[in-house]
Amino acid sequence: MVHLVYCDNVGKNGEKELDKIILGTKHMVVRGAAGRKIPHSRVKDGEMIYFMEKGTAKISAKGIVKSVQNYVKLKDDEITKIIEENQSKLNLTEKQKKEYEKEGRQPAIRFKVDTEKDYKFDDFVHDQIKVEKGGVGDFVLLRSDNLPVYNFAVVIDDHLMGITHVLRGDDHLYNTLRQVMLYDTFGWERPKFAHLSMILAPDKSKLSKRAGVEYTFIEEFKEIGVLKDALNNYLALLGWSPEGEKEIMSMEEMVEEFEIERVSPSPAVFDFKKLKWMNGKYIRKISDKKYYELVRPFVEKYFQYEDEEEFKKAVDLIRDSLEVLDDVKKYLKGILKNKDGKYELNYSEEIMKKFENYNGKIITKEFIKILEDRDSKYIDLKEVYSELQEKVEESGKALFQSLRIAVTGDEHGPDMIELFSTIKRDEIIKRCKDII
Repeated sequence: MVHLVYCDNVGKNGEKELDKIILGTKHMVVRGAAGRKIPHSRVKDGEMIYFMEKGTAKISAKGIVKSVQNYVKLKDDEITKIIEENQSKLNLTEKQKKEYEKEGRQPAIRFKVDTEKDYKFDDFVHDQIKVEKGGVGDFVLLRSDNLPVYNFAVVIDDHLMGITHVLRGDDHLYNTLRQVMLYDTFGWERPKFAHLSMILAPDKSKLSKRAGVEYTFIEEFKEIGVLKDALNNYLALLGWSPEGEKEIMSMEEMVEEFEIERVSPSPAVFDFKKLKWMNGKYIRKISDKKYYELVRPFVEKYFQYEDEEEFKKAVDLIRDSLEVLDDVKKYLKGILKNKDGKYELNYSEEIMKKFENYNGKIITKEFIKILEDRDSKYIDLKEVYSELQEKVEESGKALFQSLRIAVTGDEHGPDMIELFSTIKRDEIIKRCKDII
């Protein structure tokens, strides 16, 4: 899977947006299927115009075509013919031209479309795309500020790079019609085209922040802890479906199974809940070493820990609950100290009523006595639980929930045995004393 990004006008989105696109592309895909690095470069306005003659006071179509003459392999008379056939459809008189020049107007170079010709091209997804005579009007190749428009730049760029296949969004269908006109005019072989369905917001509108979609840049998904393999996996399944019902697939598996015939022309809807579900699967799928590496910056963003043992115990405890790595913010509350060196706990009025209904004070008092007789750093709840049952009348749910509420301030959470072996014994004793 190759992601090629063209920025027609950097000024429109700004440097920060361009940085997001470049960083996101590097993050997601840095190698081709054969293991080779995908070439990439940063391009600003005016830097990619290697096919233009610079410093001329007046833009000429001849200058543009001549500057790629070494690649096009055209003779002078052939170049002249192309220019004559593709002058601006405006057909200004000499008098008008002089008046405009006197006013300081700079001309734009247009491609003159043959209105007596049908234009068409074959597409892997949409079959044949065709526009009847006169369906496409003249279009600009070069703006009056010396900058080429996307449709002109991309044709020359793709030709010089030897691009053979172009897969992109179907919002480019009419751009492709204009581009094939240029390929044919220069006598270049057209690449093969496939226009993929658009990804829509949940309300079926265009995917954007305006539609209520919180995350739209790859960098934003990275910042909340969506793994790149999970995001690649999810995006690949939007508009394409492999044989069978398998959903969790490695890049190698997707490359092996991909067939363009299984790409749907219908638009796909972006489902963030489904992405988070898939990301959770990947979090539990990766090795422990990789998990610790990826989750550590998120933990250190919100919490502090004394040593590696405490860190690993904490993140192992919540691993099965994580959908994105930034979820550590809510799941590690009360387990690790926050950046201020305090445990963040909240004993609501509602939870305290439940604690009383379970006879929590009686249970907790006996629990404290048992823990104070021990000197281990962490406790084995299985062992302590048996002893506690002998000293109190309550058992089962009441006993477990009383201890959970006392230690976490909540009725729900991680496995109790793992939880009580993660929080230090002294801290558990302190919380139990505080609640009674």
